Amino acid sequence: MLFDFENHAVRIESPYTGEALRITPKTAGDIAVRVPSWADVEAIVVDGEAAGRFIVDGRISLRNVPVGRAVELQLPLAERDLTIHHQDHEIGARLRGDAVVAMDDLGAGLAYFPPLS
Repeated sequence: MLFDFENHAVRIESPYTGEALRITPKTAGDIAVRVPSWADVEAIVVDGEAAGRFIVDGRISLRNVPVGRAVELQLPLAERDLTIHHQDHEIGARLRGDAVVAMDDLGAGLAYFPPLS
């Protein structure tokens, strides 16, 4: 999630706007968070504990989280480069987690993102 979110059931603080993903339930129940394909599973920490025992079928699964108790998921946002193939162009991009942080402008000088160097 690239932004914070709140509704009647949950408050979510994004790791893109803060230091970690924080989930605070406002209703009783379980929490499941999909582990992104780019994530280093060994580096994920749940409330100070290695996430391994919480990961089930590609999701961090937390059972019976008390209402109002914030759960903190430290999910390092790895940077990686990729090439986008668009029509006849190959466009280089750098991502931090799922967010684009730099991209080739193909010499146009009009890029929305900072240039990839």
